[in-house]
Amino acid sequence: MANDLRSVFRESAAEFLLELEQALLHLSNNPDEMSEIDRLFRVMHTIKGSAAMVDLNDVSHFAHKLESECDFLRQGQARVTPDLIHLALCAHDCISSLIDSHYGGEPVDEEHLAGILQKFSEARQAATIKKSSAASSPERTLELLKESCEELMRFSKSTDRKALINSAGQKITQIFFLLLIQNRESAAEFISQLEIVFRKARCNGLIFSEELVQLAVEMLSEAEALYKDNAEVSEDDFDPEKLLLALQRPLELNQRLTAIAAALEGAAGLPPETRTFRINVSADERGPGSLSGPDRFEKVLARLGDNLSVKQAGHYSAPQQPAEISAAECEDSI
Repeated sequence: MANDLRSVFRESAAEFLLELEQALLHLSNNPDEMSEIDRLFRVMHTIKGSAAMVDLNDVSHFAHKLESECDFLRQGQARVTPDLIHLALCAHDCISSLIDSHYGGEPVDEEHLAGILQKFSEARQAATIKKSSAASSPERTLELLKESCEELMRFSKSTDRKALINSAGQKITQIFFLLLIQNRESAAEFISQLEIVFRKARCNGLIFSEELVQLAVEMLSEAEALYKDNAEVSEDDFDPEKLLLALQRPLELNQRLTAIAAALEGAAGLPPETRTFRINVSADERGPGSLSGPDRFEKVLARLGDNLSVKQAGHYSAPQQPAEISAAECEDSI
């Protein structure tokens, strides 16, 4: 049975390596093609997993190291460069030789393998996109979570509660989009409803109850815990009971939010004042994160569309000519 699996793996590996080579050759002429970068990462991931299943651990380990480096490209944190393409093709040959060594081929020099991985890592670090500011860093996200919690905890003693809610709400909107940019989908999904509630309050002039503010503090604290949870995943984490327990509190908090927010909106019962703004938005073609410029605009418009009437007056363009977006029924900007 084991021999049969190894035979199947060898045949499949030839196809994987061919696909890997095709992706690299395409990227050599189109270094910003995200679909090919995704394809590159996917092939590395497949080789890693398939090799591990048939106990070719050296192949799996080598592919895993390359997969980790390629993830920086997939996340938009590094650019594809000629050096990276060259070294990735060398790595392709290393994987091919490693596989052959398990089927009667010559053994592979481990120092050579380590050297290729080291050079690839150095080339990737050289291609890392330098951020001009820390505005989208994890540190800034945690700082905003802390600031918004501290702000809301002053609600009961505030003499200008509307201004406080507006300020905290703007921070929560920033947090939400930072989580999306950083691909922290679980935390972003968890606070998405809270972000909508605060944005509606800003747009409609609603004043929160102390119960809702306290719940918001609890949810932001939970979001911080989710954000900091970078623990290694083990088999125990897939235990059904543990999964249900982990989901229980976030679900409970969002259910409470839905009920309290619905009662608040029902009690207000007043249509918002309508005002119109024209917003000029510009963005680089790529980054930060894995979203392209057009993708980021679409996500922003989708979020605005939850409770605003939004029209796109222009179109996405390169940084030299910003896109124009017209939004209605909002008293302040997001």
